[in-house]
Amino acid sequence: MTVNGIWTIDATVTGRLPWSVTVNGATADATFSGVQALNRLELKNGATADFSGSGSVLSIANDLSVTAGAGNLNMITGNGSVSGGFNISANCTFNKLGPALFSVSAPQTNGAGSTLNVQAGNFNMFTDAGSTSSRTLTINSSANTFLGFNEHLAALNVANGTTTVLQNGNRVWSQTRSAPAARAACWIYATMT
Repeated sequence: MTVNGIWTIDATVTGRLPWSVTVNGATADATFSGVQALNRLELKNGATADFSGSGSVLSIANDLSVTAGAGNLNMITGNGSVSGGFNISANCTFNKLGPALFSVSAPQTNGAGSTLNVQAGNFNMFTDAGSTSSRTLTINSSANTFLGFNEHLAALNVANGTTTVLQNGNRVWSQTRSAPAARAACWIYATMT
């Protein structure tokens, strides 16, 4: 299914599941209400996908990707996750919006100059965004971000909210970092050159 305008789906989609959904364009907004099990969700060129309901409202089995420009995931209520693949293409931006939780437990492939903006709510990451030889993703957090794995990043920028790194050896490996002076001592940081 490709969404180029404004679509609202007010129930759990049944029948031929799971769907692969592409939302394309700055005026494109796909709003889902109820539990959604998707095969793939692709966001591009400023598009937004909104999810609401109770409990686990979004489960992406295969792939969540931003393939051109920016993509916006608005978790209004409930929680969501991706387990198959999380990909932000080169020079693209993924914006996590809305007060609800979204979690990534999928292998990641992020292109050079890719950006993750956690603008609201809660975002959990349980896989490495890069590797020892590839630190391509910049995370800008102005909400609550939890990093539950060793992270190899281009940069980690912390504004408002809380960024937490799991204990017991997990670290953030970054080329650059920034945080408000009052908060700089509140999070774990290490540099590998």
